[in-house]
Amino acid sequence: MLMHSKNILHRDIKSQNMFLVKGDIVKLGDFGISKALGTQGNFAKTYCGTPYFMSPEVCRGEAYGQKSDIWALGCALYELAALKKPFDHTNIPGLIKMICENDFDPLPDYLDTRIKVLIYSMLQKDPSKRPSIWEIAQVDYIKERIEKFVTEHNCRESVEGIIDFK
Repeated sequence: MLMHSKNILHRDIKSQNMFLVKGDIVKLGDFGISKALGTQGNFAKTYCGTPYFMSPEVCRGEAYGQKSDIWALGCALYELAALKKPFDHTNIPGLIKMICENDFDPLPDYLDTRIKVLIYSMLQKDPSKRPSIWEIAQVDYIKERIEKFVTEHNCRESVEGIIDFK
């Protein structure tokens, strides 16, 4: 959230760049190809990142923004939930075609419906239909966890203005 509040795209969100640290906290790392966006349109145009996590708009060579990071996060969550990537192919052109045209396999039945709904919303092909990080943070069970983290780590002042706790 902080990253997007500063208008920075990570551009390489993937499970390999998520680190589980003490206290079951997940941290995002490897900001080597992140990009600060200007104020004009707030979109990037250069391709970078891991092919399995590329959003459809990146695959098509279109301008992209924060919703591309949301797609990649959705891919990583799908991978963690289903123990496989949502889109997989033996070559890059086939992978790009799958990302742009195919649906991913349904998530496992045992998975909490709320998590399924979140992942499905993040993996919408149309970026305008994906939630923003701010909308995700307002989902009740996610907001509860954010509030718990902020309380336990005594960092409310650091995130005021970024997160609305009302």
